Amino acid sequence: MSVDAGIYLNLICYRGPVAILDALLASKWSRHEEGWSCVPLGEDPSERILLDSDDIKSVRSLFVEKIARAEVFGITLWWDSGEVGGDFLVLPNSHVIFSPTLNRLTLGARATDVSWYVSRILPLFRCEDGVVVESWEWRETA
Repeated sequence: MSVDAGIYLNLICYRGPVAILDALLASKWSRHEEGWSCVPLGEDPSERILLDSDDIKSVRSLFVEKIARAEVFGITLWWDSGEVGGDFLVLPNSHVIFSPTLNRLTLGARATDVSWYVSRILPLFRCEDGVVVESWEWRETA
């Protein structure tokens, strides 16, 4: 049986939505060694394209275009180049949804290790970076 889990963040962006992407890219969350896995223009969040691993300008440009079109920007990231990761979805209203889709860490048989994820996501959005967490919620269903 699968588990649907994730953190839902309501953010305040003092420098605009691109500050969310900047915070993610400046952190220990990183791309896959083959490149940046992102949701393409005009597609729903379940579709992905792979952008060149060295082409951060294309990732940033795609983000800006998707937010301008009121589309959801999605990117798959791994923690500290390791084996744990997931999908970050950035909505045009500055909400972020993270789903631990890659080797989800658990406590016991099925419960997600929420503290592990929260301790690696919430600190990304600090006031000095132009983004503040207004509220957050973890949701999990089996």
